[in-house]
Amino acid sequence: MNENKHKTIYCFLIILIIYCINFFSCTSSSQNTPSDEYNYAEIAKYATFINNLFASDDNLAGFWWDCSDIVFRKELKAQPNVIQGIMKSYEGKPTYHKQGEAYIEESAQTAVKNMKTGWNLGNTLDSTSYKAIWDKENNKWYDNWASSDDEEKGWMVKWNSGIITWETGWQQPKTTNEIIALVKSLGFDAVRMPITWGEHIQADGTIDAEWLARVKECVDYVIANDMYCIINLHHDGGADGWIKACESSWKQYQGRFGNIWTQLANTFKDYDERLIFESMNEVLDENSTWNPNATVAKNANVYINKWNQLFVDSVRATGGNNATRNLIVMTYSGDGGATVFDNGFKLPTDTAQNHLIIEVHNYSPHAFTWSNATWTKMTAIWDEKTHGSVLKNEIGLLSKKAKEYGAPIIVGEYAAFPKKYSAY
Repeated sequence: MNENKHKTIYCFLIILIIYCINFFSCTSSSQNTPSDEYNYAEIAKYATFINNLFASDDNLAGFWWDCSDIVFRKELKAQPNVIQGIMKSYEGKPTYHKQGEAYIEESAQTAVKNMKTGWNLGNTLDSTSYKAIWDKENNKWYDNWASSDDEEKGWMVKWNSGIITWETGWQQPKTTNEIIALVKSLGFDAVRMPITWGEHIQADGTIDAEWLARVKECVDYVIANDMYCIINLHHDGGADGWIKACESSWKQYQGRFGNIWTQLANTFKDYDERLIFESMNEVLDENSTWNPNATVAKNANVYINKWNQLFVDSVRATGGNNATRNLIVMTYSGDGGATVFDNGFKLPTDTAQNHLIIEVHNYSPHAFTWSNATWTKMTAIWDEKTHGSVLKNEIGLLSKKAKEYGAPIIVGEYAAFPKKYSAY
């Protein structure tokens, strides 16, 4: 009896041990299954695919939009799969000449060739707290950041002040030379530096000296690391900005716009060809229309062309290296589709020859690249057949338009944002 009892207990313990091993083994493995991981491996496939399209045409270059999604700025580390996916397309691709200390006049196409692949310093110098409001009664745009009524000012203006607050206001760390050196070491050849200026303009129209000095410091980090640097007017455009593709905005703000670019051009006039100016970012019409039809595009392009022309004229008038500096002009909303191009978009007239670059943005296909889009079924899996065909058509159109306009095109923003497999 005792012997049988001992056997029973022994068998029970063996079964319990096996159960525990299986339970904890399964629990441990389930925590490491793809369903609970971010889809970096899939993003790497997308990165390789779209960069192969960019690298196959000397008239094209792309800039990854990043807010510490692939370059982790606080930790000074990077997501290896995605970085390797981007850089695969540029292995062995030659540099057409070495930049030096002296100014070198190079064509827009040569600059784009040299850029190869770029990176965006997102959500730092472009931070803002204002929202432009259309005043129907007085037929003008009203900037709440410029109001004398504190209750109407944007949250960052009202509750904070100072350069560090602005630069880190959207939860990104202060930019350092170490961060830019890391970006360079990863293989990027250019940095697009989005900057918002509206809340840093004094009553007399001059840019706040402290803010301008900080921007200059960040530009110097990029140039010191021998990369191209692009600066722009960022959230001064967009849905909440004061630059709109309409008559009222043009009448009210053309003086401010030209004055900003005159100041920036004079500040940086002695910088070499590695510094490039970009007119504005994702400017929309008075209704903030993101996907324009032919009529909307035609009406809006009248003012897109005016803003771009004023930009070119303002920069060129300052002389020095700005007389032949490469300049970037953006399409309506950064759209790269045929509707925007074929309904009145024009290159500005320019006193310099072959020194204009066109910029568009591309976040296709939204089902894969976005974190959430209500108009499509989201997925964390890259489907090369379906998703790739969309990109082939869209990037193929850009190659065609670059030839038609006689100007290279950069995709100033593209990216796929990390998602957990389990969420989709």
